[in-house]
Amino acid sequence: MNERPWHRFYGDMPATIDYPENTLYDSLVESATSYPAYSVYDFLGHRRSYRSFLSEVKRVSRGLWALGLRPGHRICTLMPNSPHIMLLLYAANRIGAVLSVFHADSGSFEVNHLIADFEPHWAVVSDEHLAGFQRVSSVGTVHGVLRASLTDYASKGRIQRLWRLRRRYSLDLEGLRGPVGLSSAAMTPGMYELPPTFSWQSMTRLGAKQGDLPLQAELHRPDECAVVLYTGGTTGRPRGVMLSDRNLDAAARQMQFQGPVLPGQRLLSVVPFSHGLGLGISVHTVVVAAGESTVVPHYTFRTVVRTFRRKRPDYLTGVPSFYAGLLLDRKFHRTRLDCLMAAFCGGDRLPAHVRDKFEITVRRRGGAVPIREGYGLTETVTACATAPDDANRSGSVGVPYPDTDIRIAAAGDANDLQELPAGELGEICVSGPTVMLGYWKPEDGAHIVVDAAGRRWLRTGDLGRMDGDGYLYFVERTGRSAKLEGEAVYPGMVEDALHMHPEVRQACVAIRDTDDGAVLVATVVPIDFDLDTEWMETTLRNWCAQELGERQRPAKYVFAHSLPYTRLGVVDYRRVEASLQAVNG
Repeated sequence: MNERPWHRFYGDMPATIDYPENTLYDSLVESATSYPAYSVYDFLGHRRSYRSFLSEVKRVSRGLWALGLRPGHRICTLMPNSPHIMLLLYAANRIGAVLSVFHADSGSFEVNHLIADFEPHWAVVSDEHLAGFQRVSSVGTVHGVLRASLTDYASKGRIQRLWRLRRRYSLDLEGLRGPVGLSSAAMTPGMYELPPTFSWQSMTRLGAKQGDLPLQAELHRPDECAVVLYTGGTTGRPRGVMLSDRNLDAAARQMQFQGPVLPGQRLLSVVPFSHGLGLGISVHTVVVAAGESTVVPHYTFRTVVRTFRRKRPDYLTGVPSFYAGLLLDRKFHRTRLDCLMAAFCGGDRLPAHVRDKFEITVRRRGGAVPIREGYGLTETVTACATAPDDANRSGSVGVPYPDTDIRIAAAGDANDLQELPAGELGEICVSGPTVMLGYWKPEDGAHIVVDAAGRRWLRTGDLGRMDGDGYLYFVERTGRSAKLEGEAVYPGMVEDALHMHPEVRQACVAIRDTDDGAVLVATVVPIDFDLDTEWMETTLRNWCAQELGERQRPAKYVFAHSLPYTRLGVVDYRRVEASLQAVNG
């Protein structure tokens, strides 16, 4: 890769990395061979060594083979973060099967869509989701279901606490959030055929009796699809993203240099494994680095703080709401934080007051690490740009990772990859080893463009700009931008201005249609709920008059105690917009 302006900010990090031609399974074998006694995960009091984990992966892969899974077959999961998913990632890869991790909090309508789209042959489902999953999958392609329990890998002393958590996060009787179907109440057992169901433990016992498997090289190659992750949150209907072993392994090795993550170090992350940040960082990056992942199935901020105090992790990863929630817990402010080596944040904009307060708290409690923001998409596994450790710039999401090229191109023309001058606004385009193979369904769009040199570029659909030094500034999702009176407006930029005000905890700006035309409406969560709203609105209007152009200023302010979130913990601007339109209607 040619010299790019951001390379001089890398410090000790190389501009290019030597990526081995590994499958995911190969990378696990390397770590288990070099560090067999190190722990790979800590789950509800149960820790497992790399030697034991690899042995269990082999047993699970043989069990899947005995059930009839073959290269190219598909297997999905519907359960909270657990060792089952970690084992399946490598066991399915060993036999060439494709894994998709469904979000554990998916409702029946979404599970219906995911099953119809991914068409899994087998599914691994937690016992609390089993009843609902069987019903929605009864008319699908699912050949069989493996019933898993979080108690399969929990220590005996933690099982009782797990049952208390389950009661707190209990699902309805159908086993999924939302009705299983419009006619489900009238259905009788004879009206649908359930897929055969086996326990996870019976599958592993079957694997113990299965003979040796063919060599992996005969079943799967690193450039083939290994995982399908579904987009979600604020971008509309979920789309399946095909990721190869090379994609995931490159993301892990790039991320390994960001810490850098060293053998034996601990990472605490509550991000679901259904997301690239969870599967790519909390699982595979940890395995590549021979580290230990502290796996949290269900969490509240109180339990996270308790886990942090007990485990003392070296690294934290999360979305902005995760860090904001930690700061609201009084025990966190009394926790020793000198163990932290890095804290990473992605998924959404990080309000300046959250970043500043977290970093002040860390310094007061003995640490000295900033929150390092990043930019990325499921289509690039996870982050493809991160703020340098000692050269951060206000408002920037950082510089591209090694072997990753980012440029700003004119929005609109999908084939135009001409780089715009520094500082100009355009569409963010990414090229590098983590760019996806493509979407699972071709009709979901062709966002990959090949330039004259043969390089593959992902047109992200995000608006941003880059300064002369190569620092990236994320501005807006293209779906949120609009024109008011002929001028482009970007709600995210208005939110950034509102977040700078000391009385604002959170803000979400939406575009609402009125009889007089479209206007900007700001939904604001104040720091102090007892403040007079009229005074607060006047104050924010004056503030925006200083910070924003006339057409970028909100026409109306709505004050709320909280904002809706997606399952990942990102502010759900679509629900905010829908609620405003409902009130207007």
